[in-house]
Amino acid sequence: MKVLILTCNTGEGHNQTSKAIIDEFTSLGCVCVAVDSLKFLSQKKSEFLCNWHQRLYRHLPRTASIGYSIIDRNPKPLEQSGRWLYKFFARGADKLYQLISEEKYDTVISVHPFSAVIIAGFQQKYKDVKVRTAFVATDYTCSPGAASGNIDTYFIPHPDLADAFVKRGVPREKIVSLYGIPVKKEFFNAPTKKEAKEALGLSADTKSVLLTCGSMGCGPILKLSKKLSKALPSSVNLFVICGKNKSLYKKLINKKFPENISIIGYTDKMSYYTASSDLYITKPGGISSTEIAVIGVPALFINAVGGCETYNCNFFVNKGSAKTAKKTDDFIKLTLSALEGDSEFEKASEKIKAEFSQNSAEKIASFYLKSSN
Repeated sequence: MKVLILTCNTGEGHNQTSKAIIDEFTSLGCVCVAVDSLKFLSQKKSEFLCNWHQRLYRHLPRTASIGYSIIDRNPKPLEQSGRWLYKFFARGADKLYQLISEEKYDTVISVHPFSAVIIAGFQQKYKDVKVRTAFVATDYTCSPGAASGNIDTYFIPHPDLADAFVKRGVPREKIVSLYGIPVKKEFFNAPTKKEAKEALGLSADTKSVLLTCGSMGCGPILKLSKKLSKALPSSVNLFVICGKNKSLYKKLINKKFPENISIIGYTDKMSYYTASSDLYITKPGGISSTEIAVIGVPALFINAVGGCETYNCNFFVNKGSAKTAKKTDDFIKLTLSALEGDSEFEKASEKIKAEFSQNSAEKIASFYLKSSN
């Protein structure tokens, strides 16, 4: 098998999902590579779209959320409800065809709605090309664009979401329900809480809170860090991870925080920080939400950017493994309450961990190997 994964550099989450899938296919002896599908439009367009996507999410999240909501309100496929947007991304069809033809890929998997639209454009223009296509949802909803074209298989992160995809026009027989979005294997092989704390230089009996807002460092981290540093007992450790937001990191590192507050930039040890946590405060990105669920940590979600992340937030809040609030002071109260002990919160997190115990990337790879035999 030769598998091509279409991702986008609009955030690290989609790339992490593609890496998880690549690792599984590669371990089974298949050729599997990922490409930034926006480069099929052009290198400059890819850089422009990714840069402005990050700027909007960091500095104008409300604007980004309103834009998403306008498109999301129309249940029709994007080629009908947003033809201008569909036409823009479908322009990448020719370069996708060229890559498939040159490298002889037999399977193309999209991990981003933009990529799904490019596949739709490819299918419309090159009807005679035989290649299997799939879409892997990286949020707990059917995002606009996901149902574009005539994709063969839709891997969705939970059976409860099937109706949302059907309402957008996806035939139910094309849906394969997983339990969680594909994440790196290290989260399934994560250390115990005690082992993780010891690896990070913490005492096994101390409480630990993790505060982060994705690879882009979105949300009110600065404000929350200040308030948490004053509200938390000195015996509780707070790790603030800024991701790739260097500006935020510089602002925080220059603050005079107590010794129990640690400021960290981008890290490749997220499985350890997550496993060591008694509480995880973050924005509800699809991938980070799944990583939390796989390890089984109670979460407080900051719905900083809205859009598809509102669906992620609601999904886990309804499951009981996460809570949310609108005001910073309410987050502080929820944090202190969780650290004092909330048995229902902890039970719900353990239940989600058991439910999300299967490796979704592994299931996707197995699905194709079985169908190839």
